[in-house]
Amino acid sequence: MRYVQVIHDAWDLTTRSPKLKWFVFIPAFASVVAFIAESAWQIFMFSAEFGILEHDSAFGALKEAFFFVQNNGLLMWTILFTVFILLFEFLLPAWITSTLILSIRHEFATPEKPLSLRHKMIEGFRCFFPVFEINAILSPFAFVTIGLFTATMYRFYHGGLFGALLPIILIYSAIALTLNVFLSYTHYFVICEEESVKKSIKKSVAMVFLFFGRTMMVIMLMILVNIRILVNVIVILGVPLGIIATLSYFASSEWFTFAMILASILGFALTALAAYLTAIIEVFSTAVWVRTFYTLREDEKKFQTDINEDRLTQELPPLETAPEVPENTPETISPPDSPLNP
Repeated sequence: MRYVQVIHDAWDLTTRSPKLKWFVFIPAFASVVAFIAESAWQIFMFSAEFGILEHDSAFGALKEAFFFVQNNGLLMWTILFTVFILLFEFLLPAWITSTLILSIRHEFATPEKPLSLRHKMIEGFRCFFPVFEINAILSPFAFVTIGLFTATMYRFYHGGLFGALLPIILIYSAIALTLNVFLSYTHYFVICEEESVKKSIKKSVAMVFLFFGRTMMVIMLMILVNIRILVNVIVILGVPLGIIATLSYFASSEWFTFAMILASILGFALTALAAYLTAIIEVFSTAVWVRTFYTLREDEKKFQTDINEDRLTQELPPLETAPEVPENTPETISPPDSPLNP
């Protein structure tokens, strides 16, 4: 497999498919907002735990923000926005993943035909429940989940108890890494070949065992290619996180309203930019995995064909049957001492 060609084809598809990038932009925006909220909460809690901020500063900032939203008639819009984020963060990713994989397969297979996202969304809805089941199985082993859990445990038990929990966390992280590697192709078997979840898991494990080196090479190449964009996203996200962190200093100030408006405008713009970069990463990485899946699938079929041909050529010829011996009867053959012999 030519890894450079795979990455080139995936990047070419990403640059010539703005429709896919804007399709992924909304769920990417929801993911970035959820990540900012989780990171800001951890930063506030760590700052309060280690004496950088007062213990009630985080809750004070939340209370002031709530009163600001309520007094300006934005409570209903805030509730709708929260529901929107929760839907795109927990419920709809299975549908979006199915639609994106089917759309990329269409662009690779028939680039001359126009892509209809509406038709792909209808087609992808058939895979919603299997993909949702796979996401539910893998969610406890996600590295974001493990990272947040580790941060919470360190915040509460940063003494000797966390040192006792650290080996367990490291072993669990190693198990999570192994599962994520060997289940890399599960979604593609479910979506592209319409296999059941159980069969898709078995086939994904078998394919990774057969092409372990190629799979790890693709993972490493993806990390190296995406690292620059990921650094840009982290830098961009640092600005709204810093703004949120400084709001605690304005919680009891007359400049709080102005700070909230400025933070909202600047934070929204930078979050949208980070979401656009995240959407590019999502389309590109999915295109790489779709191209890799079909390439390895063809190699797997050729490998199986070669095995079957070797079995046919190495089969032993059938045993030759011995000639039949006529039965001896008393009427035709007499003993030597019989009186019937002359």
